[in-house]
Amino acid sequence: MLKGMYLVAKAGTGWNGPEDLIGKKVAAPASTTTLTGPLLKLGHDPINEVEWLTYSTNSDRLTAVAAGEADYAYLSGDMLYSVNNMDDMEIVAWAADEDLMPDYGCCRMNMRTDFVKENPTTVKLLLKALIRANAYFEANKEECVGILAEALGTDEDYVAAYLLNPNYVPYVDPCKNAILQTWEIMGETGFLADGYEDIDIESHINTELYKEALDEVIEEHYDEYPEIYDEMVTFFEEHNN
Repeated sequence: MLKGMYLVAKAGTGWNGPEDLIGKKVAAPASTTTLTGPLLKLGHDPINEVEWLTYSTNSDRLTAVAAGEADYAYLSGDMLYSVNNMDDMEIVAWAADEDLMPDYGCCRMNMRTDFVKENPTTVKLLLKALIRANAYFEANKEECVGILAEALGTDEDYVAAYLLNPNYVPYVDPCKNAILQTWEIMGETGFLADGYEDIDIESHINTELYKEALDEVIEEHYDEYPEIYDEMVTFFEEHNN
């Protein structure tokens, strides 16, 4: 998943922007950079000006808001079906909204450096398969709902609630710029060890193999989904340079 996280609150709460979180109880880890980052930009101390409540699961976060224990909960796509069927709950903001972090990147794939160095062809072939699967999904979302529902052993309505939501974006691209942004926010909010500024985090982000994989997919399979592959190239250039 690249994007798809969101904030819920009791119905009628509304949303004026990230400063609505100041002084409130938020069911989310204090390391949630899509919330702390925007508050940092506004000059706030998000760790101390917001009361962060940690729960084991997303369902526990949602229950905390329903029970009045928290003012907001930060949730992922798997809870959309539940939220959509609760009359007393509403989504007040998506993490990728303009006033939060439109260019954030969630859930990037990582591997051990030694494995990547020793098996570049294997990694590139995996990336090629993921790129083609990503393109297939974009072109066949309705069909993919049934495929995923069967794989999960669940109802299609449950899967469709997030898979067909335009704010839910599965994407394979490494999104280097988003990772660098997250790294800086994590450092500023105290979630990285002392000396993190001296670590060249960019050297741990391999965009070359992904670009090689994308170029080869386009060379070999461009006629499958030309518009989607063109968009993938544009996306890569915008988010990794």
